[in-house]
Amino acid sequence: MTLRRVLLCVAAAAAMSSVFAQNKPAQNPITTVNEAHEVRVSRLTLPASESGAAVFAPCYECAPKSFPASADTKYFLKNAPVSLAEFRAAVLGKPNLGLTVKVSVKTGALVSIGASVAPPATPRRAP
Repeated sequence: MTLRRVLLCVAAAAAMSSVFAQNKPAQNPITTVNEAHEVRVSRLTLPASESGAAVFAPCYECAPKSFPASADTKYFLKNAPVSLAEFRAAVLGKPNLGLTVKVSVKTGALVSIGASVAPPATPRRAP
């Protein structure tokens, strides 16, 4: 192959790539569905019930805000799903424990709260 043919092939490829780039459909924009916040237990009011609300400041300078919980809100201890009562029992009394709190951007509802502590041990029954 001669140098002239190589250059013609490169030029043709460049021309084709620009044609394909112009005809490329617009990509969908990235949409944030949930926001995750790192919140210390001492700076969070946990929901008292499934229909309660979590209250915390979403940023350092922000005023505290209420995020409604529902039956769909999930609670996790070391990635294991637990009930709200089990979650409260595991984290209350640990003011410096960091929690990951996820809220819906669209609705402002509480999606989930997670902690990196193990679930409380369940007592064994005697045989």
